[in-house]
Amino acid sequence: MKIVSLISLIVLSVILIPGCSDRKNIIGEDTDIQPLVSTIPGESLIEYSYSYQNKPSRFLRNDKSIVGNFLLNESIILYRFGSLPASGFVITEEPAELVMNIKSQYNSDVLILRLALVKQQWNHIDATWEYAEEDVEWEEDWLDILDISNEISESDSTVVFTFHPYLMQEIAEGWIEEEPESYGLAVFASLVDNNDNRYLECWSRETADAPRLKFEYHPAEDDTTVVEYNRIPVQETFINSHIVEDGTYLGEEIVLGNIAPTRTVMKLNIEEEFFEQLPADGDLKKITVNKAELFLFRQENEENYHFAETLFEIYPYILQEEYLPEDLDETINENMEIVSPSYTSILNSTADSVAVNITSIVQAYISELRDNRGIVLRSSLENKDNSFVSFYSQDYQNEEKRPYLRIIYTLPFLPE
Repeated sequence: MKIVSLISLIVLSVILIPGCSDRKNIIGEDTDIQPLVSTIPGESLIEYSYSYQNKPSRFLRNDKSIVGNFLLNESIILYRFGSLPASGFVITEEPAELVMNIKSQYNSDVLILRLALVKQQWNHIDATWEYAEEDVEWEEDWLDILDISNEISESDSTVVFTFHPYLMQEIAEGWIEEEPESYGLAVFASLVDNNDNRYLECWSRETADAPRLKFEYHPAEDDTTVVEYNRIPVQETFINSHIVEDGTYLGEEIVLGNIAPTRTVMKLNIEEEFFEQLPADGDLKKITVNKAELFLFRQENEENYHFAETLFEIYPYILQEEYLPEDLDETINENMEIVSPSYTSILNSTADSVAVNITSIVQAYISELRDNRGIVLRSSLENKDNSFVSFYSQDYQNEEKRPYLRIIYTLPFLPE
């Protein structure tokens, strides 16, 4: 039986091996097909480019909240607390504390933070600088400023607001009466003016270092039992004063940012003349785009970038309608499409350039699967923090810093 199996194996090998060795391998070294590279300079590639802004909104499950000021934008943190003691409780003589853990600081030495009571119902999903809830504007006197402050130094790792027991008793009783609509606390900075660029990032309720409100109390006036209230907020957000309408034209610069969300529109010219070699029949649609990368160079002056995180993520979209600068409006955000497979490109804060992967978009243009109506670049972390970056444009005087597109492509295999 073993002899029969061995003979069968030998016969099968004799049949298969010659067939494989005689066959033309369309992806191996036997072919003359090798990837080609085309580099298109920005002045030839980019027909036009401009940036625009949308109104700030909430970044879901943000690991930080921001308080302070940056580039004319003021940020205020809102907290709401729940699971409060039952009516009739009495706070002990120990001071109450609101403890916030600092994630990072920006020019925050001698930054003074203040506390206020929020006097109006708000929703952490819908709250903005203008609105407390969906379609409900903030009232003129929605904040009741408390005589509680904290001066921050660059060496601090926490912010601790201390409440007199009687004040905490009064505040908590007010919240209990309104529960579950207890309005909570607001944390804001005392600023000299709108150009006072100083802010703190504090770890949010989504993290292990979440803010906490702490106090001790007796369940009732005649009860000597001491219970600790130590809770993170049930709701938290931060609101931003930079108010713009969606689709607000910013300028011809190539800028991406998180607050307010700043995006860049580009119209790319991808013509046959940019390719050194074409298929034998001259049909550009037949080439395969292995990789297409749009190289952007970061402007060097510190006023033209700010990194709140080490990495800045960039994501490309294709436009379903063309938007010239004079045609820009809020509908541009409804006409952005992802072309799969799509990729997030990363700009490291120490790097001077980024290669934005737009392979699928370029392939779709060349194959005529999509009309070339422009692309949009945006940050993947819009509304998360104050990060932004400006890039040199196609008109910049130093040609080495201008954007360019590098396409690695393959011609179709034509069997003999």
